[in-house]
Amino acid sequence: MLEKKEKEMKVNITSKIYTTKELATALGMTGKQVRRYLRKMSNYNDGKYTNYAWSKADFDKVVKVIKATLDSKKEKEEQAE
Repeated sequence: MLEKKEKEMKVNITSKIYTTKELATALGMTGKQVRRYLRKMSNYNDGKYTNYAWSKADFDKVVKVIKATLDSKKEKEEQAE
């Protein structure tokens, strides 16, 4: 029984860290394009280099916000035509 507890204690819980590379892939964009959108967001524009990294929950929120921005931009372009 002691051996089982020792094995459980040795298990390292690692969480996946999502970066702009994964974000670009999820949105079908380049990293440069993604960073441009991120700098437009007040949460991520600090005026200097920012190392973007998110947990899964935060990553999903950022994807949702950028997709909404892209959709509204597309709608405006269609209305202008």
